[in-house]
Amino acid sequence: MTEEWIDSRVRLQRRILARMRSLGMRPVLPGFVGLVPSDLGEKVPGTKLLPQGKWGGVNLRPPVLHPEDPLFDRMARAWYEVLEGLYGKPDAFAGDLFHEGGRASGLDVPAMAAKVQAAMLRCNPKAVWVLQAWGANPRKGLLEALDRKHTLVVDLCCEFWSRWKKRNGYEGYPWVFSTIIDYGGNPALHGRLDAIAGNLREARSMPPRLRPSGLGATWEGIENNPVVFEFLWDMRWRKKIPDLSDWIGEYAVRRYGVDDPRARKAWLLLLRGPYKAWPGQRRPGESLFCAKPSLNVKKASPFAASIRVHYDQRILREALSLLLALSGKCGGAETYRFDLVDFTRQFLANIGQVAYRRMVEAYRKKDAPAFRRSKKLFLGMLDDQDRLLAGDERFLLGKWLHDALSCAPDPVQARRNQRQARLLITTWNEERSHLRDYAWREWNGMIRSFYKPRWDVFIAELERSFESGKPRKIDFFPFESKWAARTWKDDPHPWKPSGDPLRTCRGILEKYGPLLDDPRFYIPPGKAGKRGKGR
Repeated sequence: MTEEWIDSRVRLQRRILARMRSLGMRPVLPGFVGLVPSDLGEKVPGTKLLPQGKWGGVNLRPPVLHPEDPLFDRMARAWYEVLEGLYGKPDAFAGDLFHEGGRASGLDVPAMAAKVQAAMLRCNPKAVWVLQAWGANPRKGLLEALDRKHTLVVDLCCEFWSRWKKRNGYEGYPWVFSTIIDYGGNPALHGRLDAIAGNLREARSMPPRLRPSGLGATWEGIENNPVVFEFLWDMRWRKKIPDLSDWIGEYAVRRYGVDDPRARKAWLLLLRGPYKAWPGQRRPGESLFCAKPSLNVKKASPFAASIRVHYDQRILREALSLLLALSGKCGGAETYRFDLVDFTRQFLANIGQVAYRRMVEAYRKKDAPAFRRSKKLFLGMLDDQDRLLAGDERFLLGKWLHDALSCAPDPVQARRNQRQARLLITTWNEERSHLRDYAWREWNGMIRSFYKPRWDVFIAELERSFESGKPRKIDFFPFESKWAARTWKDDPHPWKPSGDPLRTCRGILEKYGPLLDDPRFYIPPGKAGKRGKGR
């Protein structure tokens, strides 16, 4: 990062904090928890550092400065002096020890936690330490060493795990009921709304001292699944959790500005489909189009993910049909147009799995005519998806890259921003790692220039090996790495929407919707045992 970029971020942060405070909000800023640069021992010889190992096979985890080292207190004081000088006196601090791993060997964890909190309170006697509940953290011993009046635990994933229940409301420490339904910024319909409603109802029924102190959300991306956050924040003002079917109907009215039974019914269907809590599905159902090609694709991103569609795809088809019938009433509403594109995107991503499986089945059976038909259908779906997503700026690769360039204060940082923007949504790192495709994006431009070329290469290899049935393993990383190194000059993309999204949505539904009525093409989940899964 250039100094000019860092200075521009400081100026922006000051404006954000001033606005937050003017609204009565309490910003949470980073506290000092002992994490230090890996080369601190070279700068200050004799420093007692505790290496924390790798994360995901990558050297991303900084070492911990031993709390008994005299440098610990000096660094804590310097940290808070600089922080206050830049942004004013904060009264809430974030910071976690041993998040997603790390090594506690050689540490008195309770003593270190108490020392970390004491430094925060020296900075501001009103300070609150905000900790993430994820995995086994915050450990019971760590919590017990803290002053509960100055501690707040944010349970990140209350819609899937019930750690708050197993920990008995975090042993009586103040905690927040939070949700994380958006991983990696992946654009997929997902919400587990019934689980959020049910778990929140149960959490609120706990004894008063164990109930959640507030509601929270942890985003790894924004502008996805707004209904989840509308529901969650609405619960802040209600004494009782409402019937979800009633609430979703009223939501449809508010979202589109008209009270029409077709909109209400469409959202009831969505509640039975993508927004339902399905067993074992913590993360969004992923798009096959964005997955690394193989004969047995199971997921797009590397962690706890799946492409499986748990619900009958005809549910989403019917919801789309109902919403399209409202175009005369709602066509001018931005929320309506966004939803149509988003829901049609999910519909086409889902049905693409059926075309893919037919293509694989034809390859295994050495049925050349069926393979060619399925290949043509599948690749045509990729083209249609790219064309559909051109209709909304939130699904444009070009806007992502253009914004990365335009927010930079100088040409050097602009080039670096562009590089990082491309890396983030593809290989993540310049070297190979387990994080490839973690932040996949089903976007216009991404499909055309990144995902479809991968599928083209894979399908060409299937055709080459059709008789032998032994396709060579393809290393996609060189192509991915080369794509991530492209520049705006080499590879520009439209950064403003084009086309008529409503007409495109209607055309896609008419083109592919009837396939779901053909039992040779589609069998709903659970209708034919194992053979029906995902067909």
